Amino acid sequence: MGFTKLLFFLTYMKDIFGIIHQVKELNLIWILKGQKVPIENANKLDRTVFLLMFGPCLIAVVSYNVLPMVRNTVVCLVFGEPFPFLLVFDVNFFYDTRKVPAYTLTYLIQCYNCYLTAFLNLLIDTTFFGICMNICAHFEILKIVIHDLEVKEFVEYHQKVLNLAKHINRLFNPIIFGEYLVLSVLFCVLALEAGLSENFFDFIPILFHGIASLLDLMIYSYGGQKIMDCASEICKDCYNVDSNYLIIMLRTKRELKIESMMYHAALPMCSLIMGRTMSLITLMKSFL
Repeated sequence: MGFTKLLFFLTYMKDIFGIIHQVKELNLIWILKGQKVPIENANKLDRTVFLLMFGPCLIAVVSYNVLPMVRNTVVCLVFGEPFPFLLVFDVNFFYDTRKVPAYTLTYLIQCYNCYLTAFLNLLIDTTFFGICMNICAHFEILKIVIHDLEVKEFVEYHQKVLNLAKHINRLFNPIIFGEYLVLSVLFCVLALEAGLSENFFDFIPILFHGIASLLDLMIYSYGGQKIMDCASEICKDCYNVDSNYLIIMLRTKRELKIESMMYHAALPMCSLIMGRTMSLITLMKSFL
């Protein structure tokens, strides 16, 4: 999944920065008009989620990278056995990794790949969440200014926000599909690894990897659910204004979903995946 996200970022980097620029422009317009509270709240939540994700992600990565070297050192110095040449990932290479400098270079490359994958995931996931929260902030502003704007101005603003939501849906479509598909399998694998781990030190990276992955799933589910709810809530406010807003009421009755193929980003989907994970774990245990 990390390689897929790297490819996604390099391919759609211009589009991602384009959306961020559009959001910033829209934010600036309404901050100058005095509607800065919803935007500030959205950005505050985004920063909080980033910090919540950063902690488990960092601990998981450091654990995966440091524990093999700790084991190497303990086996060699404490037990007096030959250096075991353990790597971050136990992979068979076409060259002998039990020799220096091949072992050193392989270990460093694996560490680098681990850090790159983890923090690129963090960057893309929190970017998606931040854009979602800013879009929701503008839906909140729409509810506040519905009595103050002319119908034409309100419709144009509403359409801009809808277009942003549709754009992020199209752009992140493959990532959302891959995220839900991979995480549904990853939770099973991590649970089995935790059950088969022989000591506490094996359990540490698995635990924090699981926490980071669960937060990852929640980011997409909550972001998609929040957009869907905020887009639908405008309809309730349109009942309190004149009949010129009928077309907006009709539009807001259609759910605005962040979706991809058989998945759509929402909290019920998060619950469904966790439920299926438990069933898959039980099934996989029966084969062991």
